[in-house]
Amino acid sequence: MLPPSLSPAANVRRTSLLTVASASSVTIYDSALSTLAADIHQQTTASTILWDESDWHFTSPTSPEHTALYVLTLDALNFCFWPSKDGILQYHHIATALKTLAEASSPDNFAFSAQNLAALTPETLEELLFPLLPVPMPNVKERARLLNEVSARDARLVKRGE
Repeated sequence: MLPPSLSPAANVRRTSLLTVASASSVTIYDSALSTLAADIHQQTTASTILWDESDWHFTSPTSPEHTALYVLTLDALNFCFWPSKDGILQYHHIATALKTLAEASSPDNFAFSAQNLAALTPETLEELLFPLLPVPMPNVKERARLLNEVSARDARLVKRGE
């Protein structure tokens, strides 16, 4: 369970309350919202939501947090793919490479935990991903920097126990 300061749901609630408090042209109908939430809850508990028809992505059956960390990592890496003389690096290559790393992780040391991403170097990123990709990934230094950036704050909070 994430601490409240890191919880995406808590942050959405907090920022939404600020918006609702200052809104003059918007009304939220609590009864309709409650009905919608109940419908969504019923649908998600009745069956698994399939978002990966091509089997490119990682979805943890036991940890929504691990699934979210996978998506965060994928989104941070998913930019600037250029053709090379050896071939083309595509989105699905990165997605499946990260999926492989996620599935090989132990639950208590998830590959894309804030601590692991904050400590990631360009060299380590190359060592982890290059064997899983058809061609070397461009802009490795920038991609490692972005992973450090998106995870550094969370890693500091986790170390402090917030």
